[in-house]
Amino acid sequence: MSKNLRYADNRPVGVENIKFKELQKMKKGKACGYNLLYVLPVFGNSSLITSAENGEVNNVKLIGETGFWTFPFSRTCTVVYGD
Repeated sequence: MSKNLRYADNRPVGVENIKFKELQKMKKGKACGYNLLYVLPVFGNSSLITSAENGEVNNVKLIGETGFWTFPFSRTCTVVYGD
């Protein structure tokens, strides 16, 4: 799961609006990028389009992001849900 979740039109999704059973039935795509000092790209691509392609998601309904930081590297991942 991601650290935040929003609709495709960028509105935030409140916890009370998440239907976890429906979320589990959706296709999921994920793409990660790795950076040096948080801003210098080193490897990967965490774009929305790459995430959708990786999960074969044609209609993105929800977008989430995850991140991890260990000096001097960071990882940012974009997660999409849809059909």
